[in-house]
Amino acid sequence: MNTLETYFALPFAWNLPATEEELQAAARTLEITWPPEVEVLYRQHNGANGLADDWEEQWAERLNENEDTYPQVPRLMTLPEAEEFHEDSREIMNSEVRFFWTDDNSNYVGVYVFGALAGCVCLFRHDEPDSSPRFRSIHEFLTITTSNPLLDPFHDEEFTTTYPVLRSDKAYVEGDWNKAEACFALVTDHNDGESQLLASAMILTPYERSDALIPYLGSPDFFVAARAARILGARRYAPAKPLLQQLAQNGVSNARSAAQIALRNWDF
Repeated sequence: MNTLETYFALPFAWNLPATEEELQAAARTLEITWPPEVEVLYRQHNGANGLADDWEEQWAERLNENEDTYPQVPRLMTLPEAEEFHEDSREIMNSEVRFFWTDDNSNYVGVYVFGALAGCVCLFRHDEPDSSPRFRSIHEFLTITTSNPLLDPFHDEEFTTTYPVLRSDKAYVEGDWNKAEACFALVTDHNDGESQLLASAMILTPYERSDALIPYLGSPDFFVAARAARILGARRYAPAKPLLQQLAQNGVSNARSAAQIALRNWDF
């Protein structure tokens, strides 16, 4: 099966395809032109209404192996749900992102529909609001989540997203760095909290450009320093280790603890 067939084979209560009228009305409410990958999904099913009544029967083989097994792949929302979420959250959400998936626990998956990051996918957790891109595309998001259907993409540490890239991936260096630079260029004040643009720029920075993150270990904003520490530590980027050691001893709050964790994992 291809990626879409694998996704739609999950035991959700899938709805009929969205009609042309429904797609046009939703596009007006969402204030978008449909990204082709999203439109393809809704032309097959207008989302799902939770798990199917017989989902346990559909997952019988998995349940026989583990009675606590439960599908963790986010559910495609219906168009009315996506419209309602947009209307209710438009004042606080990233204006370049629209949300189309949920885990029904107040966590959402969105797609950048405008700007330099168009096509990228983000994971928005209610307890850690951050719309930094986590996947290069919808295809990548669906491929990774359906390949790991028992892992919670919002909270499970074993679930691996595309970004941040933790090792060399030469095929994507140029494209990822172009996106990162576009975000860096729009950040006007690195000391005024961790702006969403700066957060996105850091997470998009490819392994080959890791030097660009080292200065942020010394940021007076401990959220910025903590993010740099997490990424550089996960990469085990050797030039950053002395500064991580300093940060682990003399840093403040989140930055110090992030550096300490990074070094513990580094040496594990």
